[in-house]
Amino acid sequence: MLFLGYSTGMRIRYFRKKAGLTQKELAEKIGLSDSALRNYELGNRKPDRDTLTCIADALQVSYYALSMYDMSEINRTLHFLFEMEEMYQLKPDVIDGELVLRFDTKRLRELIGDDPFTSEEPKLTEAEKQELNELFEKIPAPAAAIDLENNIGNWYDAYTDYQEGLIDQDTYEDWKFKYPAFAGFDENDVAVIFDENQSLVPLDLSEEEQEAIWGEYEGDEEDEE
Repeated sequence: MLFLGYSTGMRIRYFRKKAGLTQKELAEKIGLSDSALRNYELGNRKPDRDTLTCIADALQVSYYALSMYDMSEINRTLHFLFEMEEMYQLKPDVIDGELVLRFDTKRLRELIGDDPFTSEEPKLTEAEKQELNELFEKIPAPAAAIDLENNIGNWYDAYTDYQEGLIDQDTYEDWKFKYPAFAGFDENDVAVIFDENQSLVPLDLSEEEQEAIWGEYEGDEEDEE
């Protein structure tokens, strides 16, 4: 499913229908009026970030899957990549005669490690500390650059699972829409989709069976109350 040019309202409507919810049912889930949600879907009004986050949670998709971004214009997309070069060290390159985009973070990883958010201080020589300071001056968000590369690595792993037949196309598409809040990997590094309680939902279940599982969790919560 391509969303280039899709407004936020069109995205909300698509995922609402995919979830099998009416406008009234979704509105009730997030405490909105029917008319408010209808206006969002029609594009008459734009939801603020908090409201859009609530809608995304109710639909069990990533907030970013609902956010509108227009990359249908080639030059707009190219300038977006220009900014990614500055921010995330994404560089054009040619490898074995093929034009590719790669992250130029190898040396940065060597100095601060693969996990840029660890609390452990890297043990560096004075020369390495100086080199790291120079890199920090050149790269606006060094930790974010490594983190983005790691997350794209997750995308690659999910895509590989799809190519190898470990997951089907629908699951792969849903995984992308739901990542990272409602999607991840199981103990065998196979891409999986989680329910709202972050419990594993087996991939060989139909949508109806998955909905039944979600309903059971909701029922458990009501019993506890």
